[in-house]
Amino acid sequence: MSWITPLGFLGLLGIAVLILIYLLKPNYQQKIVSSTYVWKLSLKYRRKKLPISKLRNILIIICQILIITSCAMILAQPVIQAEIPEEKGEKIAVIDASATMLAKYEDQTRFARAVGKVKELADTARKNEQVLTVILAGEEASVLLERGDMSAMTAEEYDEFVAQLTALTGSKSACSYMDGDVDAAMELAEEVVLENPDAEVLFYTATNYIEKGNVQIVTEGVVNDAESNAAILDGRTRFEDNRYVFEIDVAYYDKGDGAMQLRITADAYGINGTKVNANAFAIVNCDSGERQTVIFSSDSFTITSGSFEEGDDESIDSETGNLSIFSYDYVMFQIDEALLDNDSYSYDNYYVLYGGTQPTINIQYTSSKSNRYFAGVLRSMKTVMKNRWDLRITDVKDGSYAVEGFDLYIFEHVMPEVMPIDGAVFLVDMDDADKVPEGLNAEWSKTVSDDFFQLAQGDDHQVTEGIDPAKIEISKYTPLELGDEGFQTLWYCGGDPVFAVKNTAEEKVALLSIDLNYSLLPGMWEFPTLISQLFSYLIPETVTAEDTENANLRTSVFDVGQKVTFNSRGRDLTVFGNGVDQTFDEFPTAEFTFTEIGAYTLEHTLLGNKGGYSEYVYIKIASKHSDIWQSVDVLNAPQQLKKKEPQDEDLLVYFAAALVFLLFAEWWLQAREQF
Repeated sequence: MSWITPLGFLGLLGIAVLILIYLLKPNYQQKIVSSTYVWKLSLKYRRKKLPISKLRNILIIICQILIITSCAMILAQPVIQAEIPEEKGEKIAVIDASATMLAKYEDQTRFARAVGKVKELADTARKNEQVLTVILAGEEASVLLERGDMSAMTAEEYDEFVAQLTALTGSKSACSYMDGDVDAAMELAEEVVLENPDAEVLFYTATNYIEKGNVQIVTEGVVNDAESNAAILDGRTRFEDNRYVFEIDVAYYDKGDGAMQLRITADAYGINGTKVNANAFAIVNCDSGERQTVIFSSDSFTITSGSFEEGDDESIDSETGNLSIFSYDYVMFQIDEALLDNDSYSYDNYYVLYGGTQPTINIQYTSSKSNRYFAGVLRSMKTVMKNRWDLRITDVKDGSYAVEGFDLYIFEHVMPEVMPIDGAVFLVDMDDADKVPEGLNAEWSKTVSDDFFQLAQGDDHQVTEGIDPAKIEISKYTPLELGDEGFQTLWYCGGDPVFAVKNTAEEKVALLSIDLNYSLLPGMWEFPTLISQLFSYLIPETVTAEDTENANLRTSVFDVGQKVTFNSRGRDLTVFGNGVDQTFDEFPTAEFTFTEIGAYTLEHTLLGNKGGYSEYVYIKIASKHSDIWQSVDVLNAPQQLKKKEPQDEDLLVYFAAALVFLLFAEWWLQAREQF
């Protein structure tokens, strides 16, 4: 307890005054009265009350002394001082582990230098007896050290912590090819700041933040002004005049407004279905931060190995002698690093385009009725989908159909005796209940006909998306009897299923029990849409991904960290390359995220185990990470609250309460003197 106004204790002099008053106070005098009776009665009363009177007087004096003491205490203003904890400086180090931190100068990455700066910070904190928190802003933010009292660490504990930091820069670096979760890292830092608002947050990064709040951005010693990067950002193909044209976007980034001349080479392999390879190059001048597009036409390439055989004459223009590329296995583009003075970021110096040779889809269309509905739709699909599939259509009219060797079988009216097992099967207009193919777990009854029927919606499905069955009128159909739970009923007529699909690893089947010659459907735009969506469902694109801009082009390049969805044409799909070897057998929504850059092989096991089929994808660094000097508008800095200062406890109210009590007690004792 301490006193704000110690001079208030002068009020204790009042005790001396009180004692002096009692000393000078006159005593009672004895007087003779005339009445003996009154005297005796008074004497008797006095003798009976005397002991209590003395005690009361003593209590009154004590109360008066305590009253004076309480007044003096109130004047001195007593308080209990708040306990002030021993203050130790506290720092929070956040290490950026995003892709731009992989930029290297003199054989050391920015990430390694950032870790080195945190080691120095830890050493200083240990010497200055400070508290340290270390947070890694990787793909997922994590705490490496939480409010560690560096001076309290044993030598073994400190060495273990330093070894943990060193391990971050090992062969498998904690720094990824993707974005670091900086927002989550700052949220972790905020938890510490809420405990100690004086804690200083230091963010070791190479990114320039315009609005950084209360965070100290540390780039000194992390980045080097001499760092620069020449990058291939993106690529695409165009098909013009039956020949491929390749476009590659490149850029150069440095600290200032420098420029660089880049030499881009392109190597094409497996040209036009042969073993011929060719090469081309282009020179481009890039100003810092400026995106340039380099175009390689087919006639830019020169054959480097192999030769075209007889029958491949269309590969060489007879008049100019230039090469024409109308298919290819893959084309690799790269920046000639030998001509670069300095390239701090080599992960974006390569780019691979696959998909120049479209996968072949063999379709057999068998019909016993003459109509042009399917023939027209299939020809249209062949043209529209030429950039994704090479559709080869076999039209069978004489009943000599096959039940193996095709990827898609379409039977209209005539039904096969045995269900094909090596491809997807589409049965249309089945009207003979005695001709159910062997192996099909479904049946149908007798055909129903009338003036017209209206279709009704069944299960919501991608095959019938955007198609309103209520607008489709028919006059002849066959009710389906579906035999297992694998079928999904898409349309009904009169309460009977008339359109159903099944897509499993073992079986891909569609049943449409409508006679198209007795329906308005073939003349409506919904018919080609329906067939196209059914085709994409039974024979899907192998890989689809978020942010894919052009659905009509086969996509073979994705950003690292981009979520992709795998679909298989057959029983399963195996992905391997760059340490990945994983098989998927649940479709069509098997999701995967690539975490390493490079080329990957997608190996299909087709239906009926009729062999394998391979596709390839290339995973690249996201274009935004190629800008190693990028700026970000706002950093979501931790919220820093005002620190609550320790408050002294004021005892004035307690002494005031004691004073009131003593005054009341003294009054009560004085009042009892008359009794």
